[in-house]
Amino acid sequence: MIKIILLNFLFIFQSYALDENLEQMLKEQTEEVELNRLTETSSDNIAVAPDVKSEDLVKEVTEKTKKKLELENEKEKRLNKLEEEKLTKERLKLEENNEILKVLRKSSLFHTQEQLDRLDNALEAINDGRKIIIEDIDGEENVEVIRSSAINFYLNSIIFYSKTDWILWLNGNKITPKTNESDLELIEINNNFVRLRWITGYEKFVNAIIKETEASRLPARTYVEVSDNIAKIDFTLEPNQTFSVGSNIKILEGRNNE
Repeated sequence: MIKIILLNFLFIFQSYALDENLEQMLKEQTEEVELNRLTETSSDNIAVAPDVKSEDLVKEVTEKTKKKLELENEKEKRLNKLEEEKLTKERLKLEENNEILKVLRKSSLFHTQEQLDRLDNALEAINDGRKIIIEDIDGEENVEVIRSSAINFYLNSIIFYSKTDWILWLNGNKITPKTNESDLELIEINNNFVRLRWITGYEKFVNAIIKETEASRLPARTYVEVSDNIAKIDFTLEPNQTFSVGSNIKILEGRNNE
């Protein structure tokens, strides 16, 4: 009887030990499976690395494309700016010619209405980019007279009250702020002198102005600008002085009768 009990106890103990061993084995197998899974996952992550490099490559290409577009936009902006500057220069030149036309269209001390009409046509030719013969402006009946003479601006006298209230006599003509309709532009006036601007397109005088300018023989306080066969000349006169433009340019004391 005791032997049977001992055998049963031994059987139960062995069964319990077997269960523990089985549980331990299952646990170890589970851990191994988990370890393998983690290892495979790690390998998968390593395999993805080339994809990460591909993304970097795409990003690099995108950046280069963006920079290229920026450079092209900048180039286009510069071209547009150059074109705009060109158009602006052309517009300013046209406006300048129109301003010259306005001055030349005023009642002239030296030009007839027919001559002024010829000047209109000449300036229209300049604006259209056509070549002109300035000599034709004055008309056949006046060419020889002008060729053999000089243009003289004689300042008789000045009466100066203020910049907006003054009188001067030029070539015997009375000029005031309200009646200054001659082809001379008043730049400055005071008790002692006047500063005037004369614009001419006549070839003889334009050539004389260019020649004297290049030879540095212009009178003191005289400034010249020549463009498209039109000359602008600024000069200063004191009372009883003459500014003379002929074969040369000079300022004389008293009236010049050439």
